[in-house]
Amino acid sequence: VFPDGSRYEGQWKDGLKHGKGRFIYPDGDVYDGEWQDGKAHGHGTYTSKQSKYVGEWQSDLKHGQAIEEWDDTSKYTGTYSHGQKHGKGRFEWPDGSVYDGEFRNNNVEGEGTFTWKDGRQYKGQWVDNRILGAVSVFLSILLLLILLLLAVFFIIFFFILSPKCI
Repeated sequence: VFPDGSRYEGQWKDGLKHGKGRFIYPDGDVYDGEWQDGKAHGHGTYTSKQSKYVGEWQSDLKHGQAIEEWDDTSKYTGTYSHGQKHGKGRFEWPDGSVYDGEFRNNNVEGEGTFTWKDGRQYKGQWVDNRILGAVSVFLSILLLLILLLLAVFFIIFFFILSPKCI
């Protein structure tokens, strides 16, 4: 037990946390995983009141492949670099919207696809969490409505308004 109330249960090397171990912070957060030279390093799980991170660590920072889930049901699956979302990843929002693509320094940045909960999609470039340049938007619901209207028009025109042949 440390003076601040935190405690460590696990392996030590030269007076430092090293190997497998569990660290419980004063606020109740917990890191359970691998340690190297006193720092979280390797595979580990960090659980707080708001979120849970399961993945790779390097020198006390999130680094490598991971899954992070928040209490509001948001979820990130992808890579971290030096504590930030960086590289390929997928972020899912509580409303069902999803972003699949590139992240840089915790921002949506690069090539990616955003899918709204109703099925609409934006595919293209992102910079600093914003859409950039030309876009190709797939409006699946709009396309279905157009096809439905064409079908109704066809039925009305050919079966109701067209002259009947005897």
